[in-house]
Amino acid sequence: MKEILDFLELDREQMEDAFLKNAFIGRTTASYFGVIDKTVTNGLQIKEILEETELLSEYQAVLFGESIGEGGSMDLVTIMRHPQMRIYALVVKKSLLEWTGSFHETLRGFNMYEFLCRVAAESLVYGIPCAEDAAEESGNHTSDGSDRTYGGDDDGDGSDQTDRDSDAVGEEQTSVARTFAYIARLHMVRLQAEGMLDKVFSRLIDYMVELDCSQEFSDVMGVMLDSFAEFEKLARNTAPYLVLVGDDTCYSVPKRFAAALSDELVDMGQAVITTDGRHGEWQTGDDSNIAIPPILKGVVGWQMKILERDIFRRMACPKYQFWFDNPIYFNDMFYDLPKEYYILSQDADYADYIKRYYGTENAIQFPPAGEDAGYAGNQDRPYDVVFIGSYRNQWDVDEFTDEEREFYEYMKCHPDVNFEEGYRQYLADHTHIGESCDSDYIRNGLERVKNACRAVTSFYRDAVIETLIAAGINVHVYGDTWQNFHSEYESDLIRHPEVSVEESLEVFGHAKIGLNIMTWHKAGMTERIANIMLSGAVCLSDESSYLREHYIDGEEMVLFRLSELSALPQKVLGLLQDEDLRRRMAEKAYERARKEHTWRKRAEEFLALK
Repeated sequence: MKEILDFLELDREQMEDAFLKNAFIGRTTASYFGVIDKTVTNGLQIKEILEETELLSEYQAVLFGESIGEGGSMDLVTIMRHPQMRIYALVVKKSLLEWTGSFHETLRGFNMYEFLCRVAAESLVYGIPCAEDAAEESGNHTSDGSDRTYGGDDDGDGSDQTDRDSDAVGEEQTSVARTFAYIARLHMVRLQAEGMLDKVFSRLIDYMVELDCSQEFSDVMGVMLDSFAEFEKLARNTAPYLVLVGDDTCYSVPKRFAAALSDELVDMGQAVITTDGRHGEWQTGDDSNIAIPPILKGVVGWQMKILERDIFRRMACPKYQFWFDNPIYFNDMFYDLPKEYYILSQDADYADYIKRYYGTENAIQFPPAGEDAGYAGNQDRPYDVVFIGSYRNQWDVDEFTDEEREFYEYMKCHPDVNFEEGYRQYLADHTHIGESCDSDYIRNGLERVKNACRAVTSFYRDAVIETLIAAGINVHVYGDTWQNFHSEYESDLIRHPEVSVEESLEVFGHAKIGLNIMTWHKAGMTERIANIMLSGAVCLSDESSYLREHYIDGEEMVLFRLSELSALPQKVLGLLQDEDLRRRMAEKAYERARKEHTWRKRAEEFLALK
């Protein structure tokens, strides 16, 4: 059963450590989380009060603090008119972070109060006033949980120490002013619309005078009003990601990826807007009326042409394009990409190709992940070998150009190299200019022979299936396209209706072996491999350099070479005949995938991108 409340108890200094608090948010699975000043109270006391009052049934946030006024139901204006408050505990519904984001990691000090203001902008906060603790030391109680005084060293006559203290005070005053100027700028439009801008500003200025940083506040406020870029740099830290979900193409697989990543980002405390309404608020339309927030942390797409439109190119934030297919099929997609543009490819060779041929600096390997649907321990596995993928052999080689036909035949004889390397070798063998070709020549040549590349990919998909069923191995395939596959060994090809992504997870969960046939990803890792391992089946795949580097063949999965298909049946029969080996291998693979190839892991890696 999901936990309702989870608390992080911190000392006074830790209360302002945004990284510590955000890490806690990422770990907790509770519906509500609380951050508590343990020098004043504790989680048990707070929990007892919340249970007695039943406040969480009505409010998404509850504040315990000193100098918060009368308390009760508090909106943004009320919170901002009490900047001097001392926060003892703050309890927030975790799902609210979808709109607010988590704690600001670049503002120094007062980030508890800054976060509270963002929470209050989205939901009413119930405030519970707390009396000043008699045991507390006297001082200027502030909303960051410290007792702040400004001034030099009054002990001794060391001028160096006085100068150092003065520098530290000046830096601290600027940090305080920066935080409050940011808060005021962030909520300015809202306050103005409610007719409360002057009253709130007046109170903030009075408080800045109390803290002896009114001039710094005025200076920083002026910069943020004059320069949207300066304000945007700060606001981006807690701004939402915009995830472009897409349509139902490719059996809705990219759509599923978008949902999985966005859910994990939200669970880790990130604000997220999705174009399907799953998270945040989004309105569609043409470029002139798409409702997009003025500040975003990033835009995420899934092999989408739309991300090249001017409206997205003009956004001053990173764009992340997850890329799955070979870039030679999309020659017009990668020219003149903006500086803050990431191509996240499942295949290292594809990322390298995009980087070298199009100058995209941030093209990196970033494989998709899988989903653990709870079938890993399932012992009911009636299917020997399962392959979930389409039958694609629709190419008429007789209609190819001479170059296409020659390259097709060449790659049939060299199935263990990628198409770029194969094309260079082909040119060297046929024209003796392979190594001397410039980038444009190679790129344009691959554009001419891309149908040959697709055809040879289909040829080997057929060859793998044919090799298995010719050896009497039952292979289960899914979808109407397999009605077009014909073989004298068809009795061992078990055709099933098409399955959804969710249904495919159940299919793998009832299979002994899950077959993966790469779409010529010679340095890749696919979600099918991750799903097979997370389902408790043994993954059988043609090899790639990524799989060779990251997995132990024969212990965590079984790899084969397209150039050595004659050895494939014995590998499969050996697995089917040795149930103990198969189970050990599946268990090892599951543990590896659970640590390295879930969408939670990908979300963590995504947030670490710089």
